[in-house]
This record gives sequence, structure tokens and C-alpha cells, in this order.
Amino acid sequence: MGVVSALGVYGIYAFIERGLWKYMTLQQPFFSLDLEHGYLLFTLDYIAIMALFAVSMQLVMLALNRYFYIRNA
Repeated sequence: MGVVSALGVYGIYAFIERGLWKYMTLQQPFFSLDLEHGYLLFTLDYIAIMALFAVSMQLVMLALNRYFYIRNA
């Protein structure tokens, strides 16, 4: 879990640095793929962003599961 968490923290940086948050919050009408830093860094950034959302959703689901389990018990 430590490696995935570290990848998620880098995903936060990549999400902000790439400007993807503007597209996700509908502040930017289109999103262009910026490949000026190279294909490897581009791929690593997007893998980190995917890990960020995967870890975030896993934590949300764990919290919801605990809430409804305690509430129904």
C-alpha cells in the first residue's frame, strides 16, 4: 500500500501540473495531450493520476462500508 500511496501523492502533483483539474471541473472546454516532456513521463503521470483516483475511491468505499455496517448493526 505504501508504493501505491506514494504514486497517489505524485498523482496529485501530476493532476495539478498537467492542468487536468480544469478539464474535470468544466473550466476548460477541451483537453490536449501535452507530450513535450516525452512519452515516458507522460505515461508515468497518467498512471499516477489513475492510481490517485483508484486509492481515493477505495478509501471512500471503505468509509461508506464502515458507516453503513455500523449503522445497520
